[in-house]
Amino acid sequence: MQDRPLIVSSVSLPVQIPEFLPKLRSPLGQNVGWSCVPSRDFARILGIIFAGEGSVRATGYHYAIA
Repeated sequence: MQDRPLIVSSVSLPVQIPEFLPKLRSPLGQNVGWSCVPSRDFARILGIIFAGEGSVRATGYHYAIA
């Protein structure tokens, strides 16, 4: 098995952090899959951050997966 570098997309803290964060859909360590892609890929959640993401301009939970 080859070692692959960890790639994390850029995130930024939201201008205003909500007083209450929404409930997590998936906790750390959970295996997750993408049913919307033909390959139906799977991974494990390694990190979670509540932030804004630049390319889609979405504020919410962003998951680091491997």
